Parts: sequence; structure tokens; C-alpha cells
Amino acid sequence: MFDSKPQTGSIYSRNKEDTLEAEALLWRALCDRPETVKKYMTDDCVYAAPNLKVYSPTSEPTLRKFLEEEWEPWTAYKMHDEPQFVEVDMMSSALTYRVTAWRQKGREMIPTEALCSSVWRQDAGGDWRCCMHHMTKIGGKTK
Repeated sequence: MFDSKPQTGSIYSRNKEDTLEAEALLWRALCDRPETVKKYMTDDCVYAAPNLKVYSPTSEPTLRKFLEEEWEPWTAYKMHDEPQFVEVDMMSSALTYRVTAWRQKGREMIPTEALCSSVWRQDAGGDWRCCMHHMTKIGGKTK
């Protein structure tokens, strides 16, 4: 059972490809402006930052306010190995992987090593949106 691989072109394989692509787009957005990040997140998204704070529509500050007023974009990122994929159902999925993300402070690039988990769901228009992104620091510095 654990060794079986879904066939190319199956709903499972399309969902996996779409989720991996959406995660890469989210990371590109996390290296950009808040407006770009919000475009890849659901209105009820929960974001657990490596600073040990959780942001959501009901947190203080809310995720939207955090993104608009406090967000500091990453400068670069690198996902290590292939993310582990789980199809939750035909319209939702999850990924877990290790990442290194950097922020530039002056002339220095400060790395953050982390484990990430994201949950994605497909909206009525077929777009994949992140409804939970959790980044847990595992080493290095977080700024």
C-alpha cells in the first residue's frame, strides 16, 4: 500500500503538481510585498511564523494587519529535497518540507532553517489558496 505510486495524469498527481507549484508561488510572494502574499492565502488563513507567533483573522494583530503593517519579506529561500505531499481530499492537500529562508540585514544575509507545513484548498474558480502555513525554526537565526 505505501509503495504504490499514482499514475501520471491522475487527480492525485495533478493535485500534487498544482500544490507544489502553488507553494513555490507562495514563497515567491513571501519574498515580495504583502499584497502579493495575500493573493495566495484564503481569507481565513492561519500563519504560524518562525517568531513563534500565530496570525489569523481572529489574532491580535490579525494576519491581514500583520501583513500590511509588520511584514518583512524574505530575501530568498531554498526548499530542500522534495516536499512530502498528502492529498486531504480532491480539493485540498498538505505539504511538509525543510526550507532555508534568508533576510538581508545591512550587508549580511541572515538564514533561518525551518520545517514548513502548508495546507492548500482549491476555491470555486480552481485556484489553490493556502489556508495554513506553519514555519518552525530548527536552527540558525530568525530576524
